[in-house]
Amino acid sequence: MSPVLYDSTHMTSSRDFAPAENATPVADAVTGLEDAHPAFDAEAIRDQVARILASPEFVKSHQLGRFLEFVVEETLAGRGDQIKQYTVAVKAFGRPAHFDPRADPIVRIEARRLRRSLNRYYQQYGAADPIIIDIPTGAYVPRFRWNERARISDDAASSLDEPRHSSAAVPTLVLSPFETLLNDEAQRFFADSLGEDLAIALHRFHHLHVIGPIPRAAEEVGPRTMARRYGADFLLAGRVIQSGDKMKIAVRLLNGDTGKLIWSETYSSQISDDPFEFGEEVVHRIAATLVDVYGVIPRTFLRRMAHEQGATYQVYSAILQYSRYLLSGVSQTGDEAVQALKEAAAIAPHNAMIKALLADLYIMKYQYGGDKIWLQQGEALAQEALRLDPKCQMAHFVIAFISYLHGKRETFIRQMREAVRHNPHNSLVLATAGVHLGAVGEWEEGFALTRRAMKLNPNFPGWFHTLDFLDAYRHERFEEALILAQKFNFPTFFFDPLIRAATLGQLGRKEEALQAWRELLALQPDFPTRSRDLLTRVLFSDELVDMLLEGLKKAGLEM
Repeated sequence: MSPVLYDSTHMTSSRDFAPAENATPVADAVTGLEDAHPAFDAEAIRDQVARILASPEFVKSHQLGRFLEFVVEETLAGRGDQIKQYTVAVKAFGRPAHFDPRADPIVRIEARRLRRSLNRYYQQYGAADPIIIDIPTGAYVPRFRWNERARISDDAASSLDEPRHSSAAVPTLVLSPFETLLNDEAQRFFADSLGEDLAIALHRFHHLHVIGPIPRAAEEVGPRTMARRYGADFLLAGRVIQSGDKMKIAVRLLNGDTGKLIWSETYSSQISDDPFEFGEEVVHRIAATLVDVYGVIPRTFLRRMAHEQGATYQVYSAILQYSRYLLSGVSQTGDEAVQALKEAAAIAPHNAMIKALLADLYIMKYQYGGDKIWLQQGEALAQEALRLDPKCQMAHFVIAFISYLHGKRETFIRQMREAVRHNPHNSLVLATAGVHLGAVGEWEEGFALTRRAMKLNPNFPGWFHTLDFLDAYRHERFEEALILAQKFNFPTFFFDPLIRAATLGQLGRKEEALQAWRELLALQPDFPTRSRDLLTRVLFSDELVDMLLEGLKKAGLEM
């Protein structure tokens, strides 16, 4: 089984590649080349086919995939001269032995589709892939040629100690099949299902290349060799274990350069529980814990950035700057994130994720008190991101939030539900959607989403408790509300000291409320004259705005 590459970024990146030392040579089928090309490694060609088959167009058409796999395997086996309309129809498409190509043009039609699809693949997704595969017109035998723009020197590729470099790439993760008892077919089936489901869940995040699950035989090499083979920054592996009356799923994440353990976790369930329901829940928790904005992989790269000069991954570094701002809440990092995303957009102008993140920062600037120009610019960028990639969750999310800021309740609810649907395992989107759906009156749905976000990624920030705070406050559980307000921890957002001041006012603790008020004025000096407008941008509901203003008044803080 060839490894499958889930390219969730819709961007191009360099790939480290060199022919294996003991590679099976495959003749370069391209004629008229003036310079000599080394022999191709058959496994490298199969890996390239796997990349192609994992792209959206080929995922949707199994027949195209079977066509490509068949002609490539026949060529690798030295049977290229036997690839005719009849053999393709019978062996690849399952047509009967009495198939007549003169009466049924299926092969010619599919060949034209395959040529067009390959051309689109290399234009959209595979511009930096190491090998180009095409089907010349008038024949069905594929040809293989080096992608000169993507090639790097053999010396650089073969060095295990030299770090990888790419100007516009995102991290790559290799996913190994989950280990289990070899003589237990039920466990093996369950473990294989876990691997496939995890690849799909990771694929939903638009800032990670995922390769795998790789063939089991490929695991026999060491982790650093495997990382170099696939150009991977991270290796993810797991094991399914039955112990007594419990089933356990143990997972570990390794550094691709060093082979060292970065993160590990064990999830347990009673054997009597539905194993596939348990496995699905574990898959979603692993994906969110590792990959979302507050995940292990972004945090790992943030630590690396603090000790390295320059950015190994310029586009991904911009995403990390966005993540860093959300984690720190420091205004300086917000400005740095805006600048980094602008530069990344210039490098990768067709990257929808980058434009959607930049749009989100502009929307935040407006929500935190900025002029309407930020809202307008954010809306334009989000629409552009959606045109580039109609499946970009962040673009859907920002567009939904713009409806919220415009006071369009029903439109916001519909659009935010659509945003969540595109990746129901992204804790940032789930929590933000939950808070604001609660603010417009959909409390139960809001609570369900925020609880889900907290469960998916235990590294969640304090503002995930916002809906809990609002609920405690509106039901006059002010001691509980104060504890939740103190967890908010977003020091550059005026809402942070405001909810503390309002709650302290309700508790009659006026001196402490005054101190929080001073913090608020330092962040938003014009708040006394704009209080209702600013709070409406956050809370939507007049009822929620009024109840917080009442707390400020009880503290003696007149608007």
